[in-house]
Amino acid sequence: MSNHDPNQDLNLEKLIPAIFWKVGIQKYSDELKETWEKFKKSDNYEEDKILKIINNLADIYKEVLKIQFDIKNENSGNYDNYDDVAKLYCSLLDILTSEKIQSLPYLSASEDRFKTAISKALEKKSPQLPPLSLSDKSDKTEYILESESTSNPITPPWQYHPVPDQEKEGKPHDEFYSKSHQSPPEGLKLIGARVRGKMHKHQGTNCDDWFEFDTVDKWTIIAVSDGAGSKKFSRIGAKISCQAAVKSLKKSLESFSLCEPPQTALEKDFDRDDKWMFKGDKARELQQHLYTALNDAYQKVEEKANKLKNYPSYNKSIGGKKLELDIKDLSATLLLAIHTKIHVNNSTSYDFVLTCQVGDGMLAAISHKYTLKLLGKPDIGEHGGQTDFLTSSSKLEHSNLVQKTFPFIGNLKALMIMTDGVSDDYFPNDPCMLDLYGDLILNRVINIPNVDAEEIEKELQKTRLKTPDDVIDNHKKFQDELERILDEESKEPKKVSICSIANYAKQLGKDIKVVLESPGLLNAGLLQNQMCQECKEMKSEEKLKIWLDSYYRRGSFDDRTLVVLYREEH
Repeated sequence: MSNHDPNQDLNLEKLIPAIFWKVGIQKYSDELKETWEKFKKSDNYEEDKILKIINNLADIYKEVLKIQFDIKNENSGNYDNYDDVAKLYCSLLDILTSEKIQSLPYLSASEDRFKTAISKALEKKSPQLPPLSLSDKSDKTEYILESESTSNPITPPWQYHPVPDQEKEGKPHDEFYSKSHQSPPEGLKLIGARVRGKMHKHQGTNCDDWFEFDTVDKWTIIAVSDGAGSKKFSRIGAKISCQAAVKSLKKSLESFSLCEPPQTALEKDFDRDDKWMFKGDKARELQQHLYTALNDAYQKVEEKANKLKNYPSYNKSIGGKKLELDIKDLSATLLLAIHTKIHVNNSTSYDFVLTCQVGDGMLAAISHKYTLKLLGKPDIGEHGGQTDFLTSSSKLEHSNLVQKTFPFIGNLKALMIMTDGVSDDYFPNDPCMLDLYGDLILNRVINIPNVDAEEIEKELQKTRLKTPDDVIDNHKKFQDELERILDEESKEPKKVSICSIANYAKQLGKDIKVVLESPGLLNAGLLQNQMCQECKEMKSEEKLKIWLDSYYRRGSFDDRTLVVLYREEH
């Protein structure tokens, strides 16, 4: 008999994400599919094991439903990750209420079984339904379903709840926020917006995102942060870290210059040595300015945490034992980007960008030739789907930061910095950041030059939609009518029309990059009706806010924040 243990052949680190994919809580990838197929063919695969997985997952959903209906039991008090599982529960609701349910017959059948089970449970007694249980947290851990737009999706059963009064220590963030910079670099526009996520609206919890930007001399400075939802005061950490980092960089860059070298010379300066440091002296100095800003942000967050310890409302009591507020209660990610325009002998010019990040989210640059370069490398936490934060152990060590620092040297079309509430919706980020940029154009957040009708018709002749009338006749295949989740008294536009560049390109039979490179095809996709009637008079940053709050992705619940530095051609 062999002493070999077949369980030793199991690579759980690879297998668990593959199981998540089968369940529907992780995005599809060829690697996950291949891992699952190999497991099915291996000696380790047994149907009993799969049934155990199913039963365990069913128990989790059962626990969430008990908590959702305020049914107390011995386990609920120890359920530390309720909000993580609540997201999975809401993912299931999102799938079941999607119009694409017919493409998933096994889920369609499940819907009938759920209805039958509920009906039978209510036959004997019809108790009054309890009020929605509002959680005081929404964990940063995020399990994402496959991101996809759907034509005319049925609105899931999400509700709007304001942040309760008892959660207003530290002043809650506004429901929405958008702004532009009044004096951005020459030839560029700078806008940003953040919105409260669908899950936060449903649970009545705070928006945890924040962003800041400013300019000093010839430099533009951008900071974006996402507070850890499981930490009640993380929004404070997000705000403070952004403000501190921008202030630090303004001080460092006020008198800093790259001496306007030729592009090839600057590229050599930003080559890496064997320790991942940049080779040029100026490049190293600039690199260190970013790291100083990150450390300054940490120091300010630590100072704030120590100050808040003195206020009883910021501390908590569990089982009669007082727990003092800790710096980790202010945990947040932090993404930084700096930009300048470099002129060479008054004859040529190019853009320079340098970025660094701690935690998840993404930074991406698109060149004038629509070449995409990712400028971010998200930190992944101890468990899949989690992330690290500015307050996480060792995240500010030099050896970690040098691996998260990226330059862009060339002619810039757009620089986009975002929290994972946006970046996860455009996964894989390469090439889907091009989709994001295209969506901003089709929804008129970013304006493009008009072209004449002859040019539009000429370009359309190369596609499946031969005329502008064909585009209009097929607009429902790439434009969704959506209803926003808003306070009943809100004066915000309630119903909006959202276009998808991916679906538009599909109707044209063209690659997204080809569509972006064609002013004629882009103009053809700019339908006469904007996102909303009010949008006609809105500024770009206000339209960005509405778009962020409206676009649909299955399994997308989080706060959304996006800052865009872009060249708007006329």
